[in-house]
Amino acid sequence: MLNQNNERRSTRFINFAKSTRDVYIPKVTSSISSIASKAFSNNSAVYNEDGQLLLPPNTSIHLFPQYSFKHGDKYYIKVKGWMSASGGMNRRNRMMLSVITKIIKQNNTNIDLDQDVKQEIFNPESSSSSDTESIQSNGSESPLGSDTMIRERLKHFLSKNIPNTPIEIRIGSENIKQDNIKTEKLYTDQYGFFKTTIEIGYKPTVVQVQSLVSETIFAFQDVMIFKSNGIGIISDIDDTIKITGVIGDKRHLLRNLLTKDMLDWSIPSVIDWFIKIYKNEDVNFFYVSNSPSQLFNIIYQYLQLVNLPPGSIHLKTYHGNLINSLLETPSLRKQEYLYKILQDFPEKKFICIGDSGEYDLEAYVDIARKFPSQVISINIRYVKDSFSDTDDDMYIYKELLRLLSIKRKEIPKIKKIPEPDLIDLSNTKVPPMVPKKPASLQGKQLRKPPLPERPKRSPSPTSNISSDGTNLDYDLPPPLPKRKPEFSPNSSNSSFDLNDLCSSPSFLDLQETDKKGAKWIQRIIEALKDLEGTDTKINLFMDSDEKFFKDSHIELNELCK
Repeated sequence: MLNQNNERRSTRFINFAKSTRDVYIPKVTSSISSIASKAFSNNSAVYNEDGQLLLPPNTSIHLFPQYSFKHGDKYYIKVKGWMSASGGMNRRNRMMLSVITKIIKQNNTNIDLDQDVKQEIFNPESSSSSDTESIQSNGSESPLGSDTMIRERLKHFLSKNIPNTPIEIRIGSENIKQDNIKTEKLYTDQYGFFKTTIEIGYKPTVVQVQSLVSETIFAFQDVMIFKSNGIGIISDIDDTIKITGVIGDKRHLLRNLLTKDMLDWSIPSVIDWFIKIYKNEDVNFFYVSNSPSQLFNIIYQYLQLVNLPPGSIHLKTYHGNLINSLLETPSLRKQEYLYKILQDFPEKKFICIGDSGEYDLEAYVDIARKFPSQVISINIRYVKDSFSDTDDDMYIYKELLRLLSIKRKEIPKIKKIPEPDLIDLSNTKVPPMVPKKPASLQGKQLRKPPLPERPKRSPSPTSNISSDGTNLDYDLPPPLPKRKPEFSPNSSNSSFDLNDLCSSPSFLDLQETDKKGAKWIQRIIEALKDLEGTDTKINLFMDSDEKFFKDSHIELNELCK
């Protein structure tokens, strides 16, 4: 009887366990999945009971190409990346796409763009329903390009960041039998980004980054080891190696970025120049830009499409509003990357390339002052309508070129003092001293002849006569020659004082008629003064300037010998 009761209890327990497995657990799991799905769609974080973030099924890791280098017998591997999940078409993303589409389609350049964006963000109901429907329809064509293309190019802006989640970085070895492969564990920051530098004692080949929450989420990247010496090319991206349209109407910038074919961005003469430079084995490329990291996929596709040299890519970490990030006024934000590059490669010489649409000149002059022996030249590409307010870019461009050429002529070339031959002269006979000449045989010192008397001149009716009848004008020196006119942009003077140039009447007149042109003259003058004492040259060039590309290529070959 007792055994039968035990069997019945055992049977009831087994049935209860099966019911729990088949009914209750699926319901609980379904509820958790539903909650997580809603949370992810609303960009809210969901954590498990251990405090770990639950990852959406479409989570991925993006690795940005970074340089690595060797000091002594150690390798230093730089790793930078971002973890995100592709965003669904929730209300926030639909509103954002609607705002951008409306901005692109506007043709009235007199509209206050900032005010228009604020109106759209704070009053989303005012958005045109046709704009929203156009965005939602996959593959529908608009006069400005495919809505699918716009969504594809903005997909990382619409993605959800994966913050505070653990990852593991593993550095592969060239030696297959290598023991003690170096690993490092860290967490993504509050925006999903991560970066580190890992020191290892073996030659690396590949970087693997894997999520510690889900083993199916990982990414690989080849290690780029740059030489400690040789030449480094530091290049901007927007309007330097691809046409973006940073200056001027921001609608034009958005149309270029989101609706144009990537081949329309290309600058053939600059691309050809870079490809020729890359043929030299002693050259490494560093692409440093103010573009947000969410545009990395577009930039990387473009570099591959036009066959630009591979290199490390350093972009701005984006934390704020999408539209503000794309439309904000550029400023000096590259210094952190630029300083780090020159600090990591103290034996490298650098050629810096930028454009006149942003503040590349000031950014490069700053590092040339901080590292005076490393920056060979600063090369600024001319961007249309960037030099003048009065459609007179060529006038200002020529004057800037002349300023640079004159200043180069004024800088004396310092001749190297030859080192003495280290020869042992201890056994060498010293020649006898030459005796002084006797005083009796020395000639007498000759005196200089007196100056001839100045011829008398008859007093004129307007002469200055003193009370005793003396002509006061008689002994006055002849009048000094007239001073040279102050330097003006139209002057042909070959020498001038940079400190006095900006106070000349002609420059003050230029400030009244063309503020942008006057500002560029001031910028070049300030750059020349800041670079005094360095070997850094400043060059301005246009896409059609064949002589510049030819001369720079010859100079580079000489440096690499």
